[in-house]
Amino acid sequence: MDLENLLLRKEELPIIFGRCFEVPIHPKLLSPEIELDETIAKTVFPIAAKEFYTDLLDYTNQLKDSEEKEWYENVFLKQEPHIKIEGFSQVVEPLTWKDGINVKDNGFPYGLSISRDAGGLYFSDNSGECKTFVPFRNHRYIKLKKNKLVNYKCDDSGGEEGVFVWIYYPHNIDHYPGALFLRNWAILTLNECLKQIFKS
Repeated sequence: MDLENLLLRKEELPIIFGRCFEVPIHPKLLSPEIELDETIAKTVFPIAAKEFYTDLLDYTNQLKDSEEKEWYENVFLKQEPHIKIEGFSQVVEPLTWKDGINVKDNGFPYGLSISRDAGGLYFSDNSGECKTFVPFRNHRYIKLKKNKLVNYKCDDSGGEEGVFVWIYYPHNIDHYPGALFLRNWAILTLNECLKQIFKS
């Protein structure tokens, strides 16, 4: 499958119940035989901040819950985000979300975090939480078409009904804005990682 058909899209990875989502990881990105630029997640972090603001504004404009709408407008949308550099970290102001990143030996970012309150994502191939079965039809979180989903399978288990895939596991995500930022950041990061290995 060509690169364009492997790239993840937001509409394929919906956020449901206000904060729940799953982001699949292509198994090639985890290979110790490849070498990824370990700064990819950091490089796309400012793009994630811009996309977050635009996407949250669109989402908030459609909200019927006036209390939730007011909270988003007063806390998350009051001012367009900008990036402030603090030491080796990028901080989204005025939200004070920081780019916490951990990378594997091959450069793959296995941990993405923005704050203790807004949460993070992690991956470990030793954790059962980071491997999930995705049926070819009607999966709640991952809406990839069958031919694309098959390219994301992490092993030969599964069968005719679906496949197992590696995912980032969400940790301590308590609200939609945090989920939105992390989901978007993960998509941008993984897509850039895929572009890099396809170039080499």
